[in-house]
Amino acid sequence: MTHRRREAEPDTARRAPAEAAGRRGTGRRGGALWEFLGMTLAAGGLCLAVLRPELLEAVVDTLAATAAGLAH
Repeated sequence: MTHRRREAEPDTARRAPAEAAGRRGTGRRGGALWEFLGMTLAAGGLCLAVLRPELLEAVVDTLAATAAGLAH
């Protein structure tokens, strides 16, 4: 199968590839930090759910009560 090269639009030819795709050229350092913090939070929550099942039940009850209060 032959792949044909597409001609770039004239205004995107001078931009960097990241900008040409519609992304900002700010880098990904901040995104990696947020991803790490989110994974740490998820891992901590999983550990708490395994080590303290009664805490998991309390969190579920609190979330259910809050959702019921918002829906009412």
